[in-house]
Amino acid sequence: MVVLLAFSLAFFSCDLVGIGATHGNVTGTVTDAVSGNPVSGVTVKLYTSTGGILGTTTTDASGNYTFTSIATGTGYYAKFTKTAYLDATYYGIAVEKDLTTYLETLLQISSSYTGTGVATGTITDAFTGNGLASATISFRAGINTTTGTVLYTATTDSSGFYTVTTTNLGSAGYFTGEISKTGYITTTFTVYLIAGQTKSEQNAAITPSNIGANEYRFILTWGATPYDLDSHLTGPTGTGTDRFHVYFSNKTYTPSGAATPDVELDVDDTSSYGPETITLYNQKTGEYRYYVHDFSNLSATATSPSTQLSNSGAKVKVYKGSTLVRTFNIPTGQGGNCWDVFKLSGSTITTVNTISYIDDYSTGRALVDDHGLMTNLPSK
Repeated sequence: MVVLLAFSLAFFSCDLVGIGATHGNVTGTVTDAVSGNPVSGVTVKLYTSTGGILGTTTTDASGNYTFTSIATGTGYYAKFTKTAYLDATYYGIAVEKDLTTYLETLLQISSSYTGTGVATGTITDAFTGNGLASATISFRAGINTTTGTVLYTATTDSSGFYTVTTTNLGSAGYFTGEISKTGYITTTFTVYLIAGQTKSEQNAAITPSNIGANEYRFILTWGATPYDLDSHLTGPTGTGTDRFHVYFSNKTYTPSGAATPDVELDVDDTSSYGPETITLYNQKTGEYRYYVHDFSNLSATATSPSTQLSNSGAKVKVYKGSTLVRTFNIPTGQGGNCWDVFKLSGSTITTVNTISYIDDYSTGRALVDDHGLMTNLPSK
């Protein structure tokens, strides 16, 4: 579930019912699971937790869809249907007042494929970046499914690697893997099984429960392209107006005289997928700002554009203590090399969710929101 600030989107309109005095939006993208091309003409229906229809729309030529003015609520789900493709159901959607919920990109699976399908991937310790052995993965049908029948259970090998097949799960389709291990915070990820094909690198990260109740951990994951995304966190030092900047070349911030850091970049991944993890141990009064920068396309500009960041499948999970408090999916189809994800003050997370170029001063963010820190970065 991702809850983000609303902004204007020029997608297809939809029929809406049950709109209340408070409302928000839901949006996403559908692409072909094999070719990666956008899939147009997919019928998308949004339902309440009890099965009432909130809206119906279809994807446009770019595979985009949106629902506007949806009554606020939780437990919503969406169904995706198109001739010659498998039906998909996406659960656990929440809509909040004046905000937009971005769903992860749906990979639509053609029904024309036959044979045994295989999914493989690696489960990683988000705190160390190492593969996690002996983690249990319980598979359920549907996307973002957290309850119901467990179809199959797998265990990762010594490198954190797992394999699951259509024979194990009964068919091709869309599944949720729930990862658990003693000493770790249980989490979920989406798994696709395509008949007759092997879909590899379906990876996920799970964080150990070694954080205090008032500590925060920010975990970034993404796909194969671009190969190097970087987490950046800025925040108050507690001394006047000074601010720290934690990133790959300055991995910790420790106040003068302190024995332990306030903030630490635990993992810096430079070869696709992540995780890239930052832990905030000692929060001070003031505003913290979290960004994802596309180091692979650091020279991209509006006149030399790149959409690789926007189409990377990037996801940020925010934990406070042992609780997952927010998940952010990156908006798709937009040019830019900097994703302004959120701001944190006290226990309040304010979603920003904007993508732009770090030198785009027309947005104003380059002047007030630390974009200048991501220019002239040192080499790796």
